[in-house]
Amino acid sequence: MKITLSILFILLFNFGFSQTQIKKSSISTGGGTATSGNTQVLFTLGETAIQEQTQGNLHLSEGFISVDILSSIGYTDYALLAGVNIYPNPVVDRAVIQLPVVSAYDLFIYDLKGNEIMKLQINNVDFYRIDLPTLQAGFYLVHIVDQEHRKHSIIKIEKL
Repeated sequence: MKITLSILFILLFNFGFSQTQIKKSSISTGGGTATSGNTQVLFTLGETAIQEQTQGNLHLSEGFISVDILSSIGYTDYALLAGVNIYPNPVVDRAVIQLPVVSAYDLFIYDLKGNEIMKLQINNVDFYRIDLPTLQAGFYLVHIVDQEHRKHSIIKIEKL
C-alpha cells in the first residue's frame, strides 16, 4: 500500500510541475496557402485550431487568436520600462506615478474593454500626480511610454 501511494504521489508531483508549450497552429480538414508578391496567406476550411503568420511588418491572425496588441499599435521595438510605480493602488481620487528617469512620457489610461479613457503627455519629470475623481470605480490599465528611450510599461490599477 505504501508503494502504491508513493508512486501515486510521485506521478501527481510530476504532473503538477510539468510544462507545456502552446504554439499557434492549424489542424484543418482543408485549405492551403496563397501567395501574391511578398505576401503569403495561410487559410483553412473547417478550422479547429488556427495560427498566425508574420512576414516583415505584416501580421495576419486567423480566426480567434488574439493579436499581439503592442505590434498592432506600433510598439514592437519598445523594451520594458522598469522602475515605474503607481501609488496608492487602489486609487481613491489622486495617484502618484513614479518614473525611473527624467524624460518625456506619454500616458494612456484604458478600461478593461480597451477603450482609451485618458491620454496625457508628461514632460521632464520623474514623478507625476494625476487626479482621477471622474473615473468610475473599477480596474484600469495605465500604459506609460518613454518615446526618447523607446521603452514602455503597463500597470493595472484599481479605482475605488
